[in-house]
Amino acid sequence: MVADDRAFPFALEAVPVALVRVSADGRIDDLNGAGADLLGGAPATLLGTSLFDRLARPRPGAPADHHEELRAALRAVTDQSHPVEIRVDLRPALDEGSGPEAESGVVPLPRRPVTLALRAEAEAEAGAVLVAVTDRTAETRAEAILDALADSTLLLDGDGLVAWQSHRLTTRLSGRPDAGARSEGPEQPGIGVNPLERIHPEDLPGVLDAWVLAVTEEGSMLRFDARSRAVDDDDLWQVIEVSGVSQLQNPYVNAMIVQIRNLDDGEVVESLGETDGPLQSLADAAPIGIVMTDPYDRTVYRNRAARDLLEQPELRPDVDWRDLVPPAYRDELDDVTIAARDQGQSGVTVVAVDLPSGARRWLRVHVTPSWSAGRQSLGLITTLEDVTAETEAREEADRMTHMLDATSDYVAIYKPGGEILYLNNATRLLLDRLRADGKVGELRDLIDDEPRRAWIEEALSVLEHSDVWTGELELNAGGGRTIPISALGVIHRLPDGGLDWVAMFGRDITDLKAAELRLRELATHDHLTGLPNRSLFNDRLEQAIARHRRDRRGLAVMFCDLDGFKEINDLHGHAAGDLVLLTIADRLREITRASDTAARVGGDEFVVVCEGVTDSDELAVLAERVIDAVTRPIEQADGTSLHVGISVGVGVVRSRQEQVDADHLLTLADTAMYRAKARGGNTFRIAALGQGPDPR
Repeated sequence: MVADDRAFPFALEAVPVALVRVSADGRIDDLNGAGADLLGGAPATLLGTSLFDRLARPRPGAPADHHEELRAALRAVTDQSHPVEIRVDLRPALDEGSGPEAESGVVPLPRRPVTLALRAEAEAEAGAVLVAVTDRTAETRAEAILDALADSTLLLDGDGLVAWQSHRLTTRLSGRPDAGARSEGPEQPGIGVNPLERIHPEDLPGVLDAWVLAVTEEGSMLRFDARSRAVDDDDLWQVIEVSGVSQLQNPYVNAMIVQIRNLDDGEVVESLGETDGPLQSLADAAPIGIVMTDPYDRTVYRNRAARDLLEQPELRPDVDWRDLVPPAYRDELDDVTIAARDQGQSGVTVVAVDLPSGARRWLRVHVTPSWSAGRQSLGLITTLEDVTAETEAREEADRMTHMLDATSDYVAIYKPGGEILYLNNATRLLLDRLRADGKVGELRDLIDDEPRRAWIEEALSVLEHSDVWTGELELNAGGGRTIPISALGVIHRLPDGGLDWVAMFGRDITDLKAAELRLRELATHDHLTGLPNRSLFNDRLEQAIARHRRDRRGLAVMFCDLDGFKEINDLHGHAAGDLVLLTIADRLREITRASDTAARVGGDEFVVVCEGVTDSDELAVLAERVIDAVTRPIEQADGTSLHVGISVGVGVVRSRQEQVDADHLLTLADTAMYRAKARGGNTFRIAALGQGPDPR
């Protein structure tokens, strides 16, 4: 201190608080060492200078002029002896530069936020004012961290009432545009209010359960999504995400720390306001990571959550957490950081970090510029939120979507009411074809009404006791074409057992159905002529006999054996023989009725079943037609003709006869055929069941 014969300077020096004595016009008359340290100069240098010179000039657009505030405070103290407290920013220390360039932004020296408590000094000369100077750097930094968070921050007591709230929300609730102002005391809007009263009634029971669990277990996390009334409009519901941690037993906090983020596309839902409180403890206990860097990009603060997320337990200004970010993501992070630092624009991105343990973690990074009350840059505040599970789930979903889009199978996921959650590429293309065909192009257009009703009825009966249904369906493909599919249905149920969503998978089985049809054809039809084979013929004959027993219509069997077929094979080869068989099969199809069955049952043997024809004259006409058709010349590719004959035996069951079996009827026709062949061929013979041979 300066040498002086008064006791006052020595009293100041003995006090650990920074004290300065000034005159009514702000001239510094005395100060102790702590005061000189805060004012940023040596005592001898500061004595006689003006306290106004130590105030930082306000930046353009700042809400308050520190010089005017100090001038008004001095008048109030000297004229009315009222103690006054104001908050101002001090300029950088004298040895760090004090010229105009120091505050122009060219040399971004940090300011020092302080509180000046002024009162009249009764024992000093008239007009003397004693100023207690309190350093608010740590408090301002903590306030800046909380105000820059993307989420609103609250302290709730054990009853759920707001004990503290972020400054940004206080400003919004009070309706005042001056972000630098502070509202103190119980009149601060939002304090003492229960924010749960703003939760939608339908969401409130689940929110209360989460609250009770968090309150009763110290250190437990609180997290839920709910609808809440908007801060600016009680008639507007907005979806918010609430996260927090119980610190009710922490003597420095003694509250539940809660952060709120709006999940709608509009502005942030900030729920209730701010008072001064244990800001550093609040930041340390925040459930998301917080990193603060100074204007020189040095790390000056990292809360516990950030240290845990980054696996960096020690705070070292020379260690940049961004070095953990792989090169593939670093450019985007640098762009967000530069925009915040150089342009004052907040930004958000998601990056990967490769941790010292070798693990990879995904973080949602929100970078915000930090300013003092006088709009001096304090650096950047970065919040880190662990979104590893969310990101990995999204990547897994993207991989699954890519695979489903690449497959030719049809995939659709939808709500019970018809809301489509996902369609893969094959399904979208199929619906596009239906739209081009004049349909609406909805999922219901894929299946016609009647098959859809039958399918739903069947599926519902299965899903009463299972979550999986399998079967076959036919999908409309436009142009009158259908696609047979093998279908799999999977449902997801709600906790109460109700239906949440349905996933349908369909595989085109057109080729499989064609192969099945081909196999059935091979099993029941002659591979050369395509006529029914002996197996199918026997089945058709049994069905015809059953109908005869029911309605007594009668039926006849014509057993046909080619004459001279062996000679054609011997003289002209098997290709010529195949041509003869194919031609005979085609001619039999032409002369028989649609209700008749013509079959090839042997090498050169054919059989025809005729229902409802028992008259001998009619049968004779039919037999003559068969003989005429078969004996016509068969042209070969070289222009030559082939000729065969045919012997026909007809076995007939009259309408009045009931007792009949297939073997007896075939034997009857076969015997008649041999009698015709004995007559020299190219003729027929008729034999009726229970009667002698017909003379024809």
